[in-house]
Amino acid sequence: MNKNFLAAIDLGSNTCRLIIGKKDDQHLDIIEVFSRNIRLGEGLTKTGKLNKLAMKRAFDVLEICAKRLSQHTPLTLRAVATEACRRAQNGADFVKQVFERTGIQLEIVSQQQEALLALKGCASVLNPNVPYAILFDIGGASTEVLWVEIKKQAPLTLIDYISLPFGVVTLAEEFPQESAKSYSFIERRTRELLVEFSEKNKIQNYIEQQKVQLIGSSGTATTTAALHLGLKRYQRERVDGLVMTLEEVFTTIKFVQMMTLEERTIHQCIGAEREDLILGGMAILEAICKLYPVNNIGVTDRGVREGILTELAFGSSHLPFPAANSLFRVAS
Repeated sequence: MNKNFLAAIDLGSNTCRLIIGKKDDQHLDIIEVFSRNIRLGEGLTKTGKLNKLAMKRAFDVLEICAKRLSQHTPLTLRAVATEACRRAQNGADFVKQVFERTGIQLEIVSQQQEALLALKGCASVLNPNVPYAILFDIGGASTEVLWVEIKKQAPLTLIDYISLPFGVVTLAEEFPQESAKSYSFIERRTRELLVEFSEKNKIQNYIEQQKVQLIGSSGTATTTAALHLGLKRYQRERVDGLVMTLEEVFTTIKFVQMMTLEERTIHQCIGAEREDLILGGMAILEAICKLYPVNNIGVTDRGVREGILTELAFGSSHLPFPAANSLFRVAS
């Protein structure tokens, strides 16, 4: 009986996420979940490098992670870095510095590896009665969109994926966030980049046949869900697995668009760390919802870190099956 602790770190372009679990026979119990905004991708578009201030924020948060990890032994850890480190000229040097400072060995994963880990992390929230899924994650420096086939009593299949070359951090640096013109441009650009992907996979045909579910993972999607629920502060247990109609998504977006910068800053579901990022993310979200007009969107606070934990627990060759029943629920 293996009772070792398992842990995963997903170091993204905007957020560092940690999860710690424990496997007992075929059961995996979650012990701790932790995340912090770090804006690692800040300034990357202009310089092609991770800047010193952004790296310091990452070092500080990873040191917190290291302390939390030290409380659970014996422990197996896998820590990955995504788009910011893939793109940065000094990404490898940053990884080296992280190890020297914290003892955490980061691995820079490819876009395909990231997509597969995200799928494994979100497998349990997919509806087994709907044969296809569009799974998307609006990140800090890129936006991942996955096209997935779901067969009952068979492993999930990642048919195709696309990584859009922008996310909330890079957009905030490139466009004035209070500009309606900027919002419209981001929305239009997102749709343009996804059209070929959609046509290649005949996604619209499957949507017309009501065979597609739409799932938003982390970041903008979860913030939108929290705002829709009227939460005073973010509550993962309320947001993870929530179902919203597209009209509810658009209404929430309009609500945020009407807020002043100060109002966004003091709202605890947005806050000072995201007040200048949220509108760019919502422009991408609105584009995806309009391009893929299914009835509802499911929201999940899961992704790469949960996928890593699944691999550590059950093996890297493990292909996830859809859950017997969907986790998603409509807000009461």
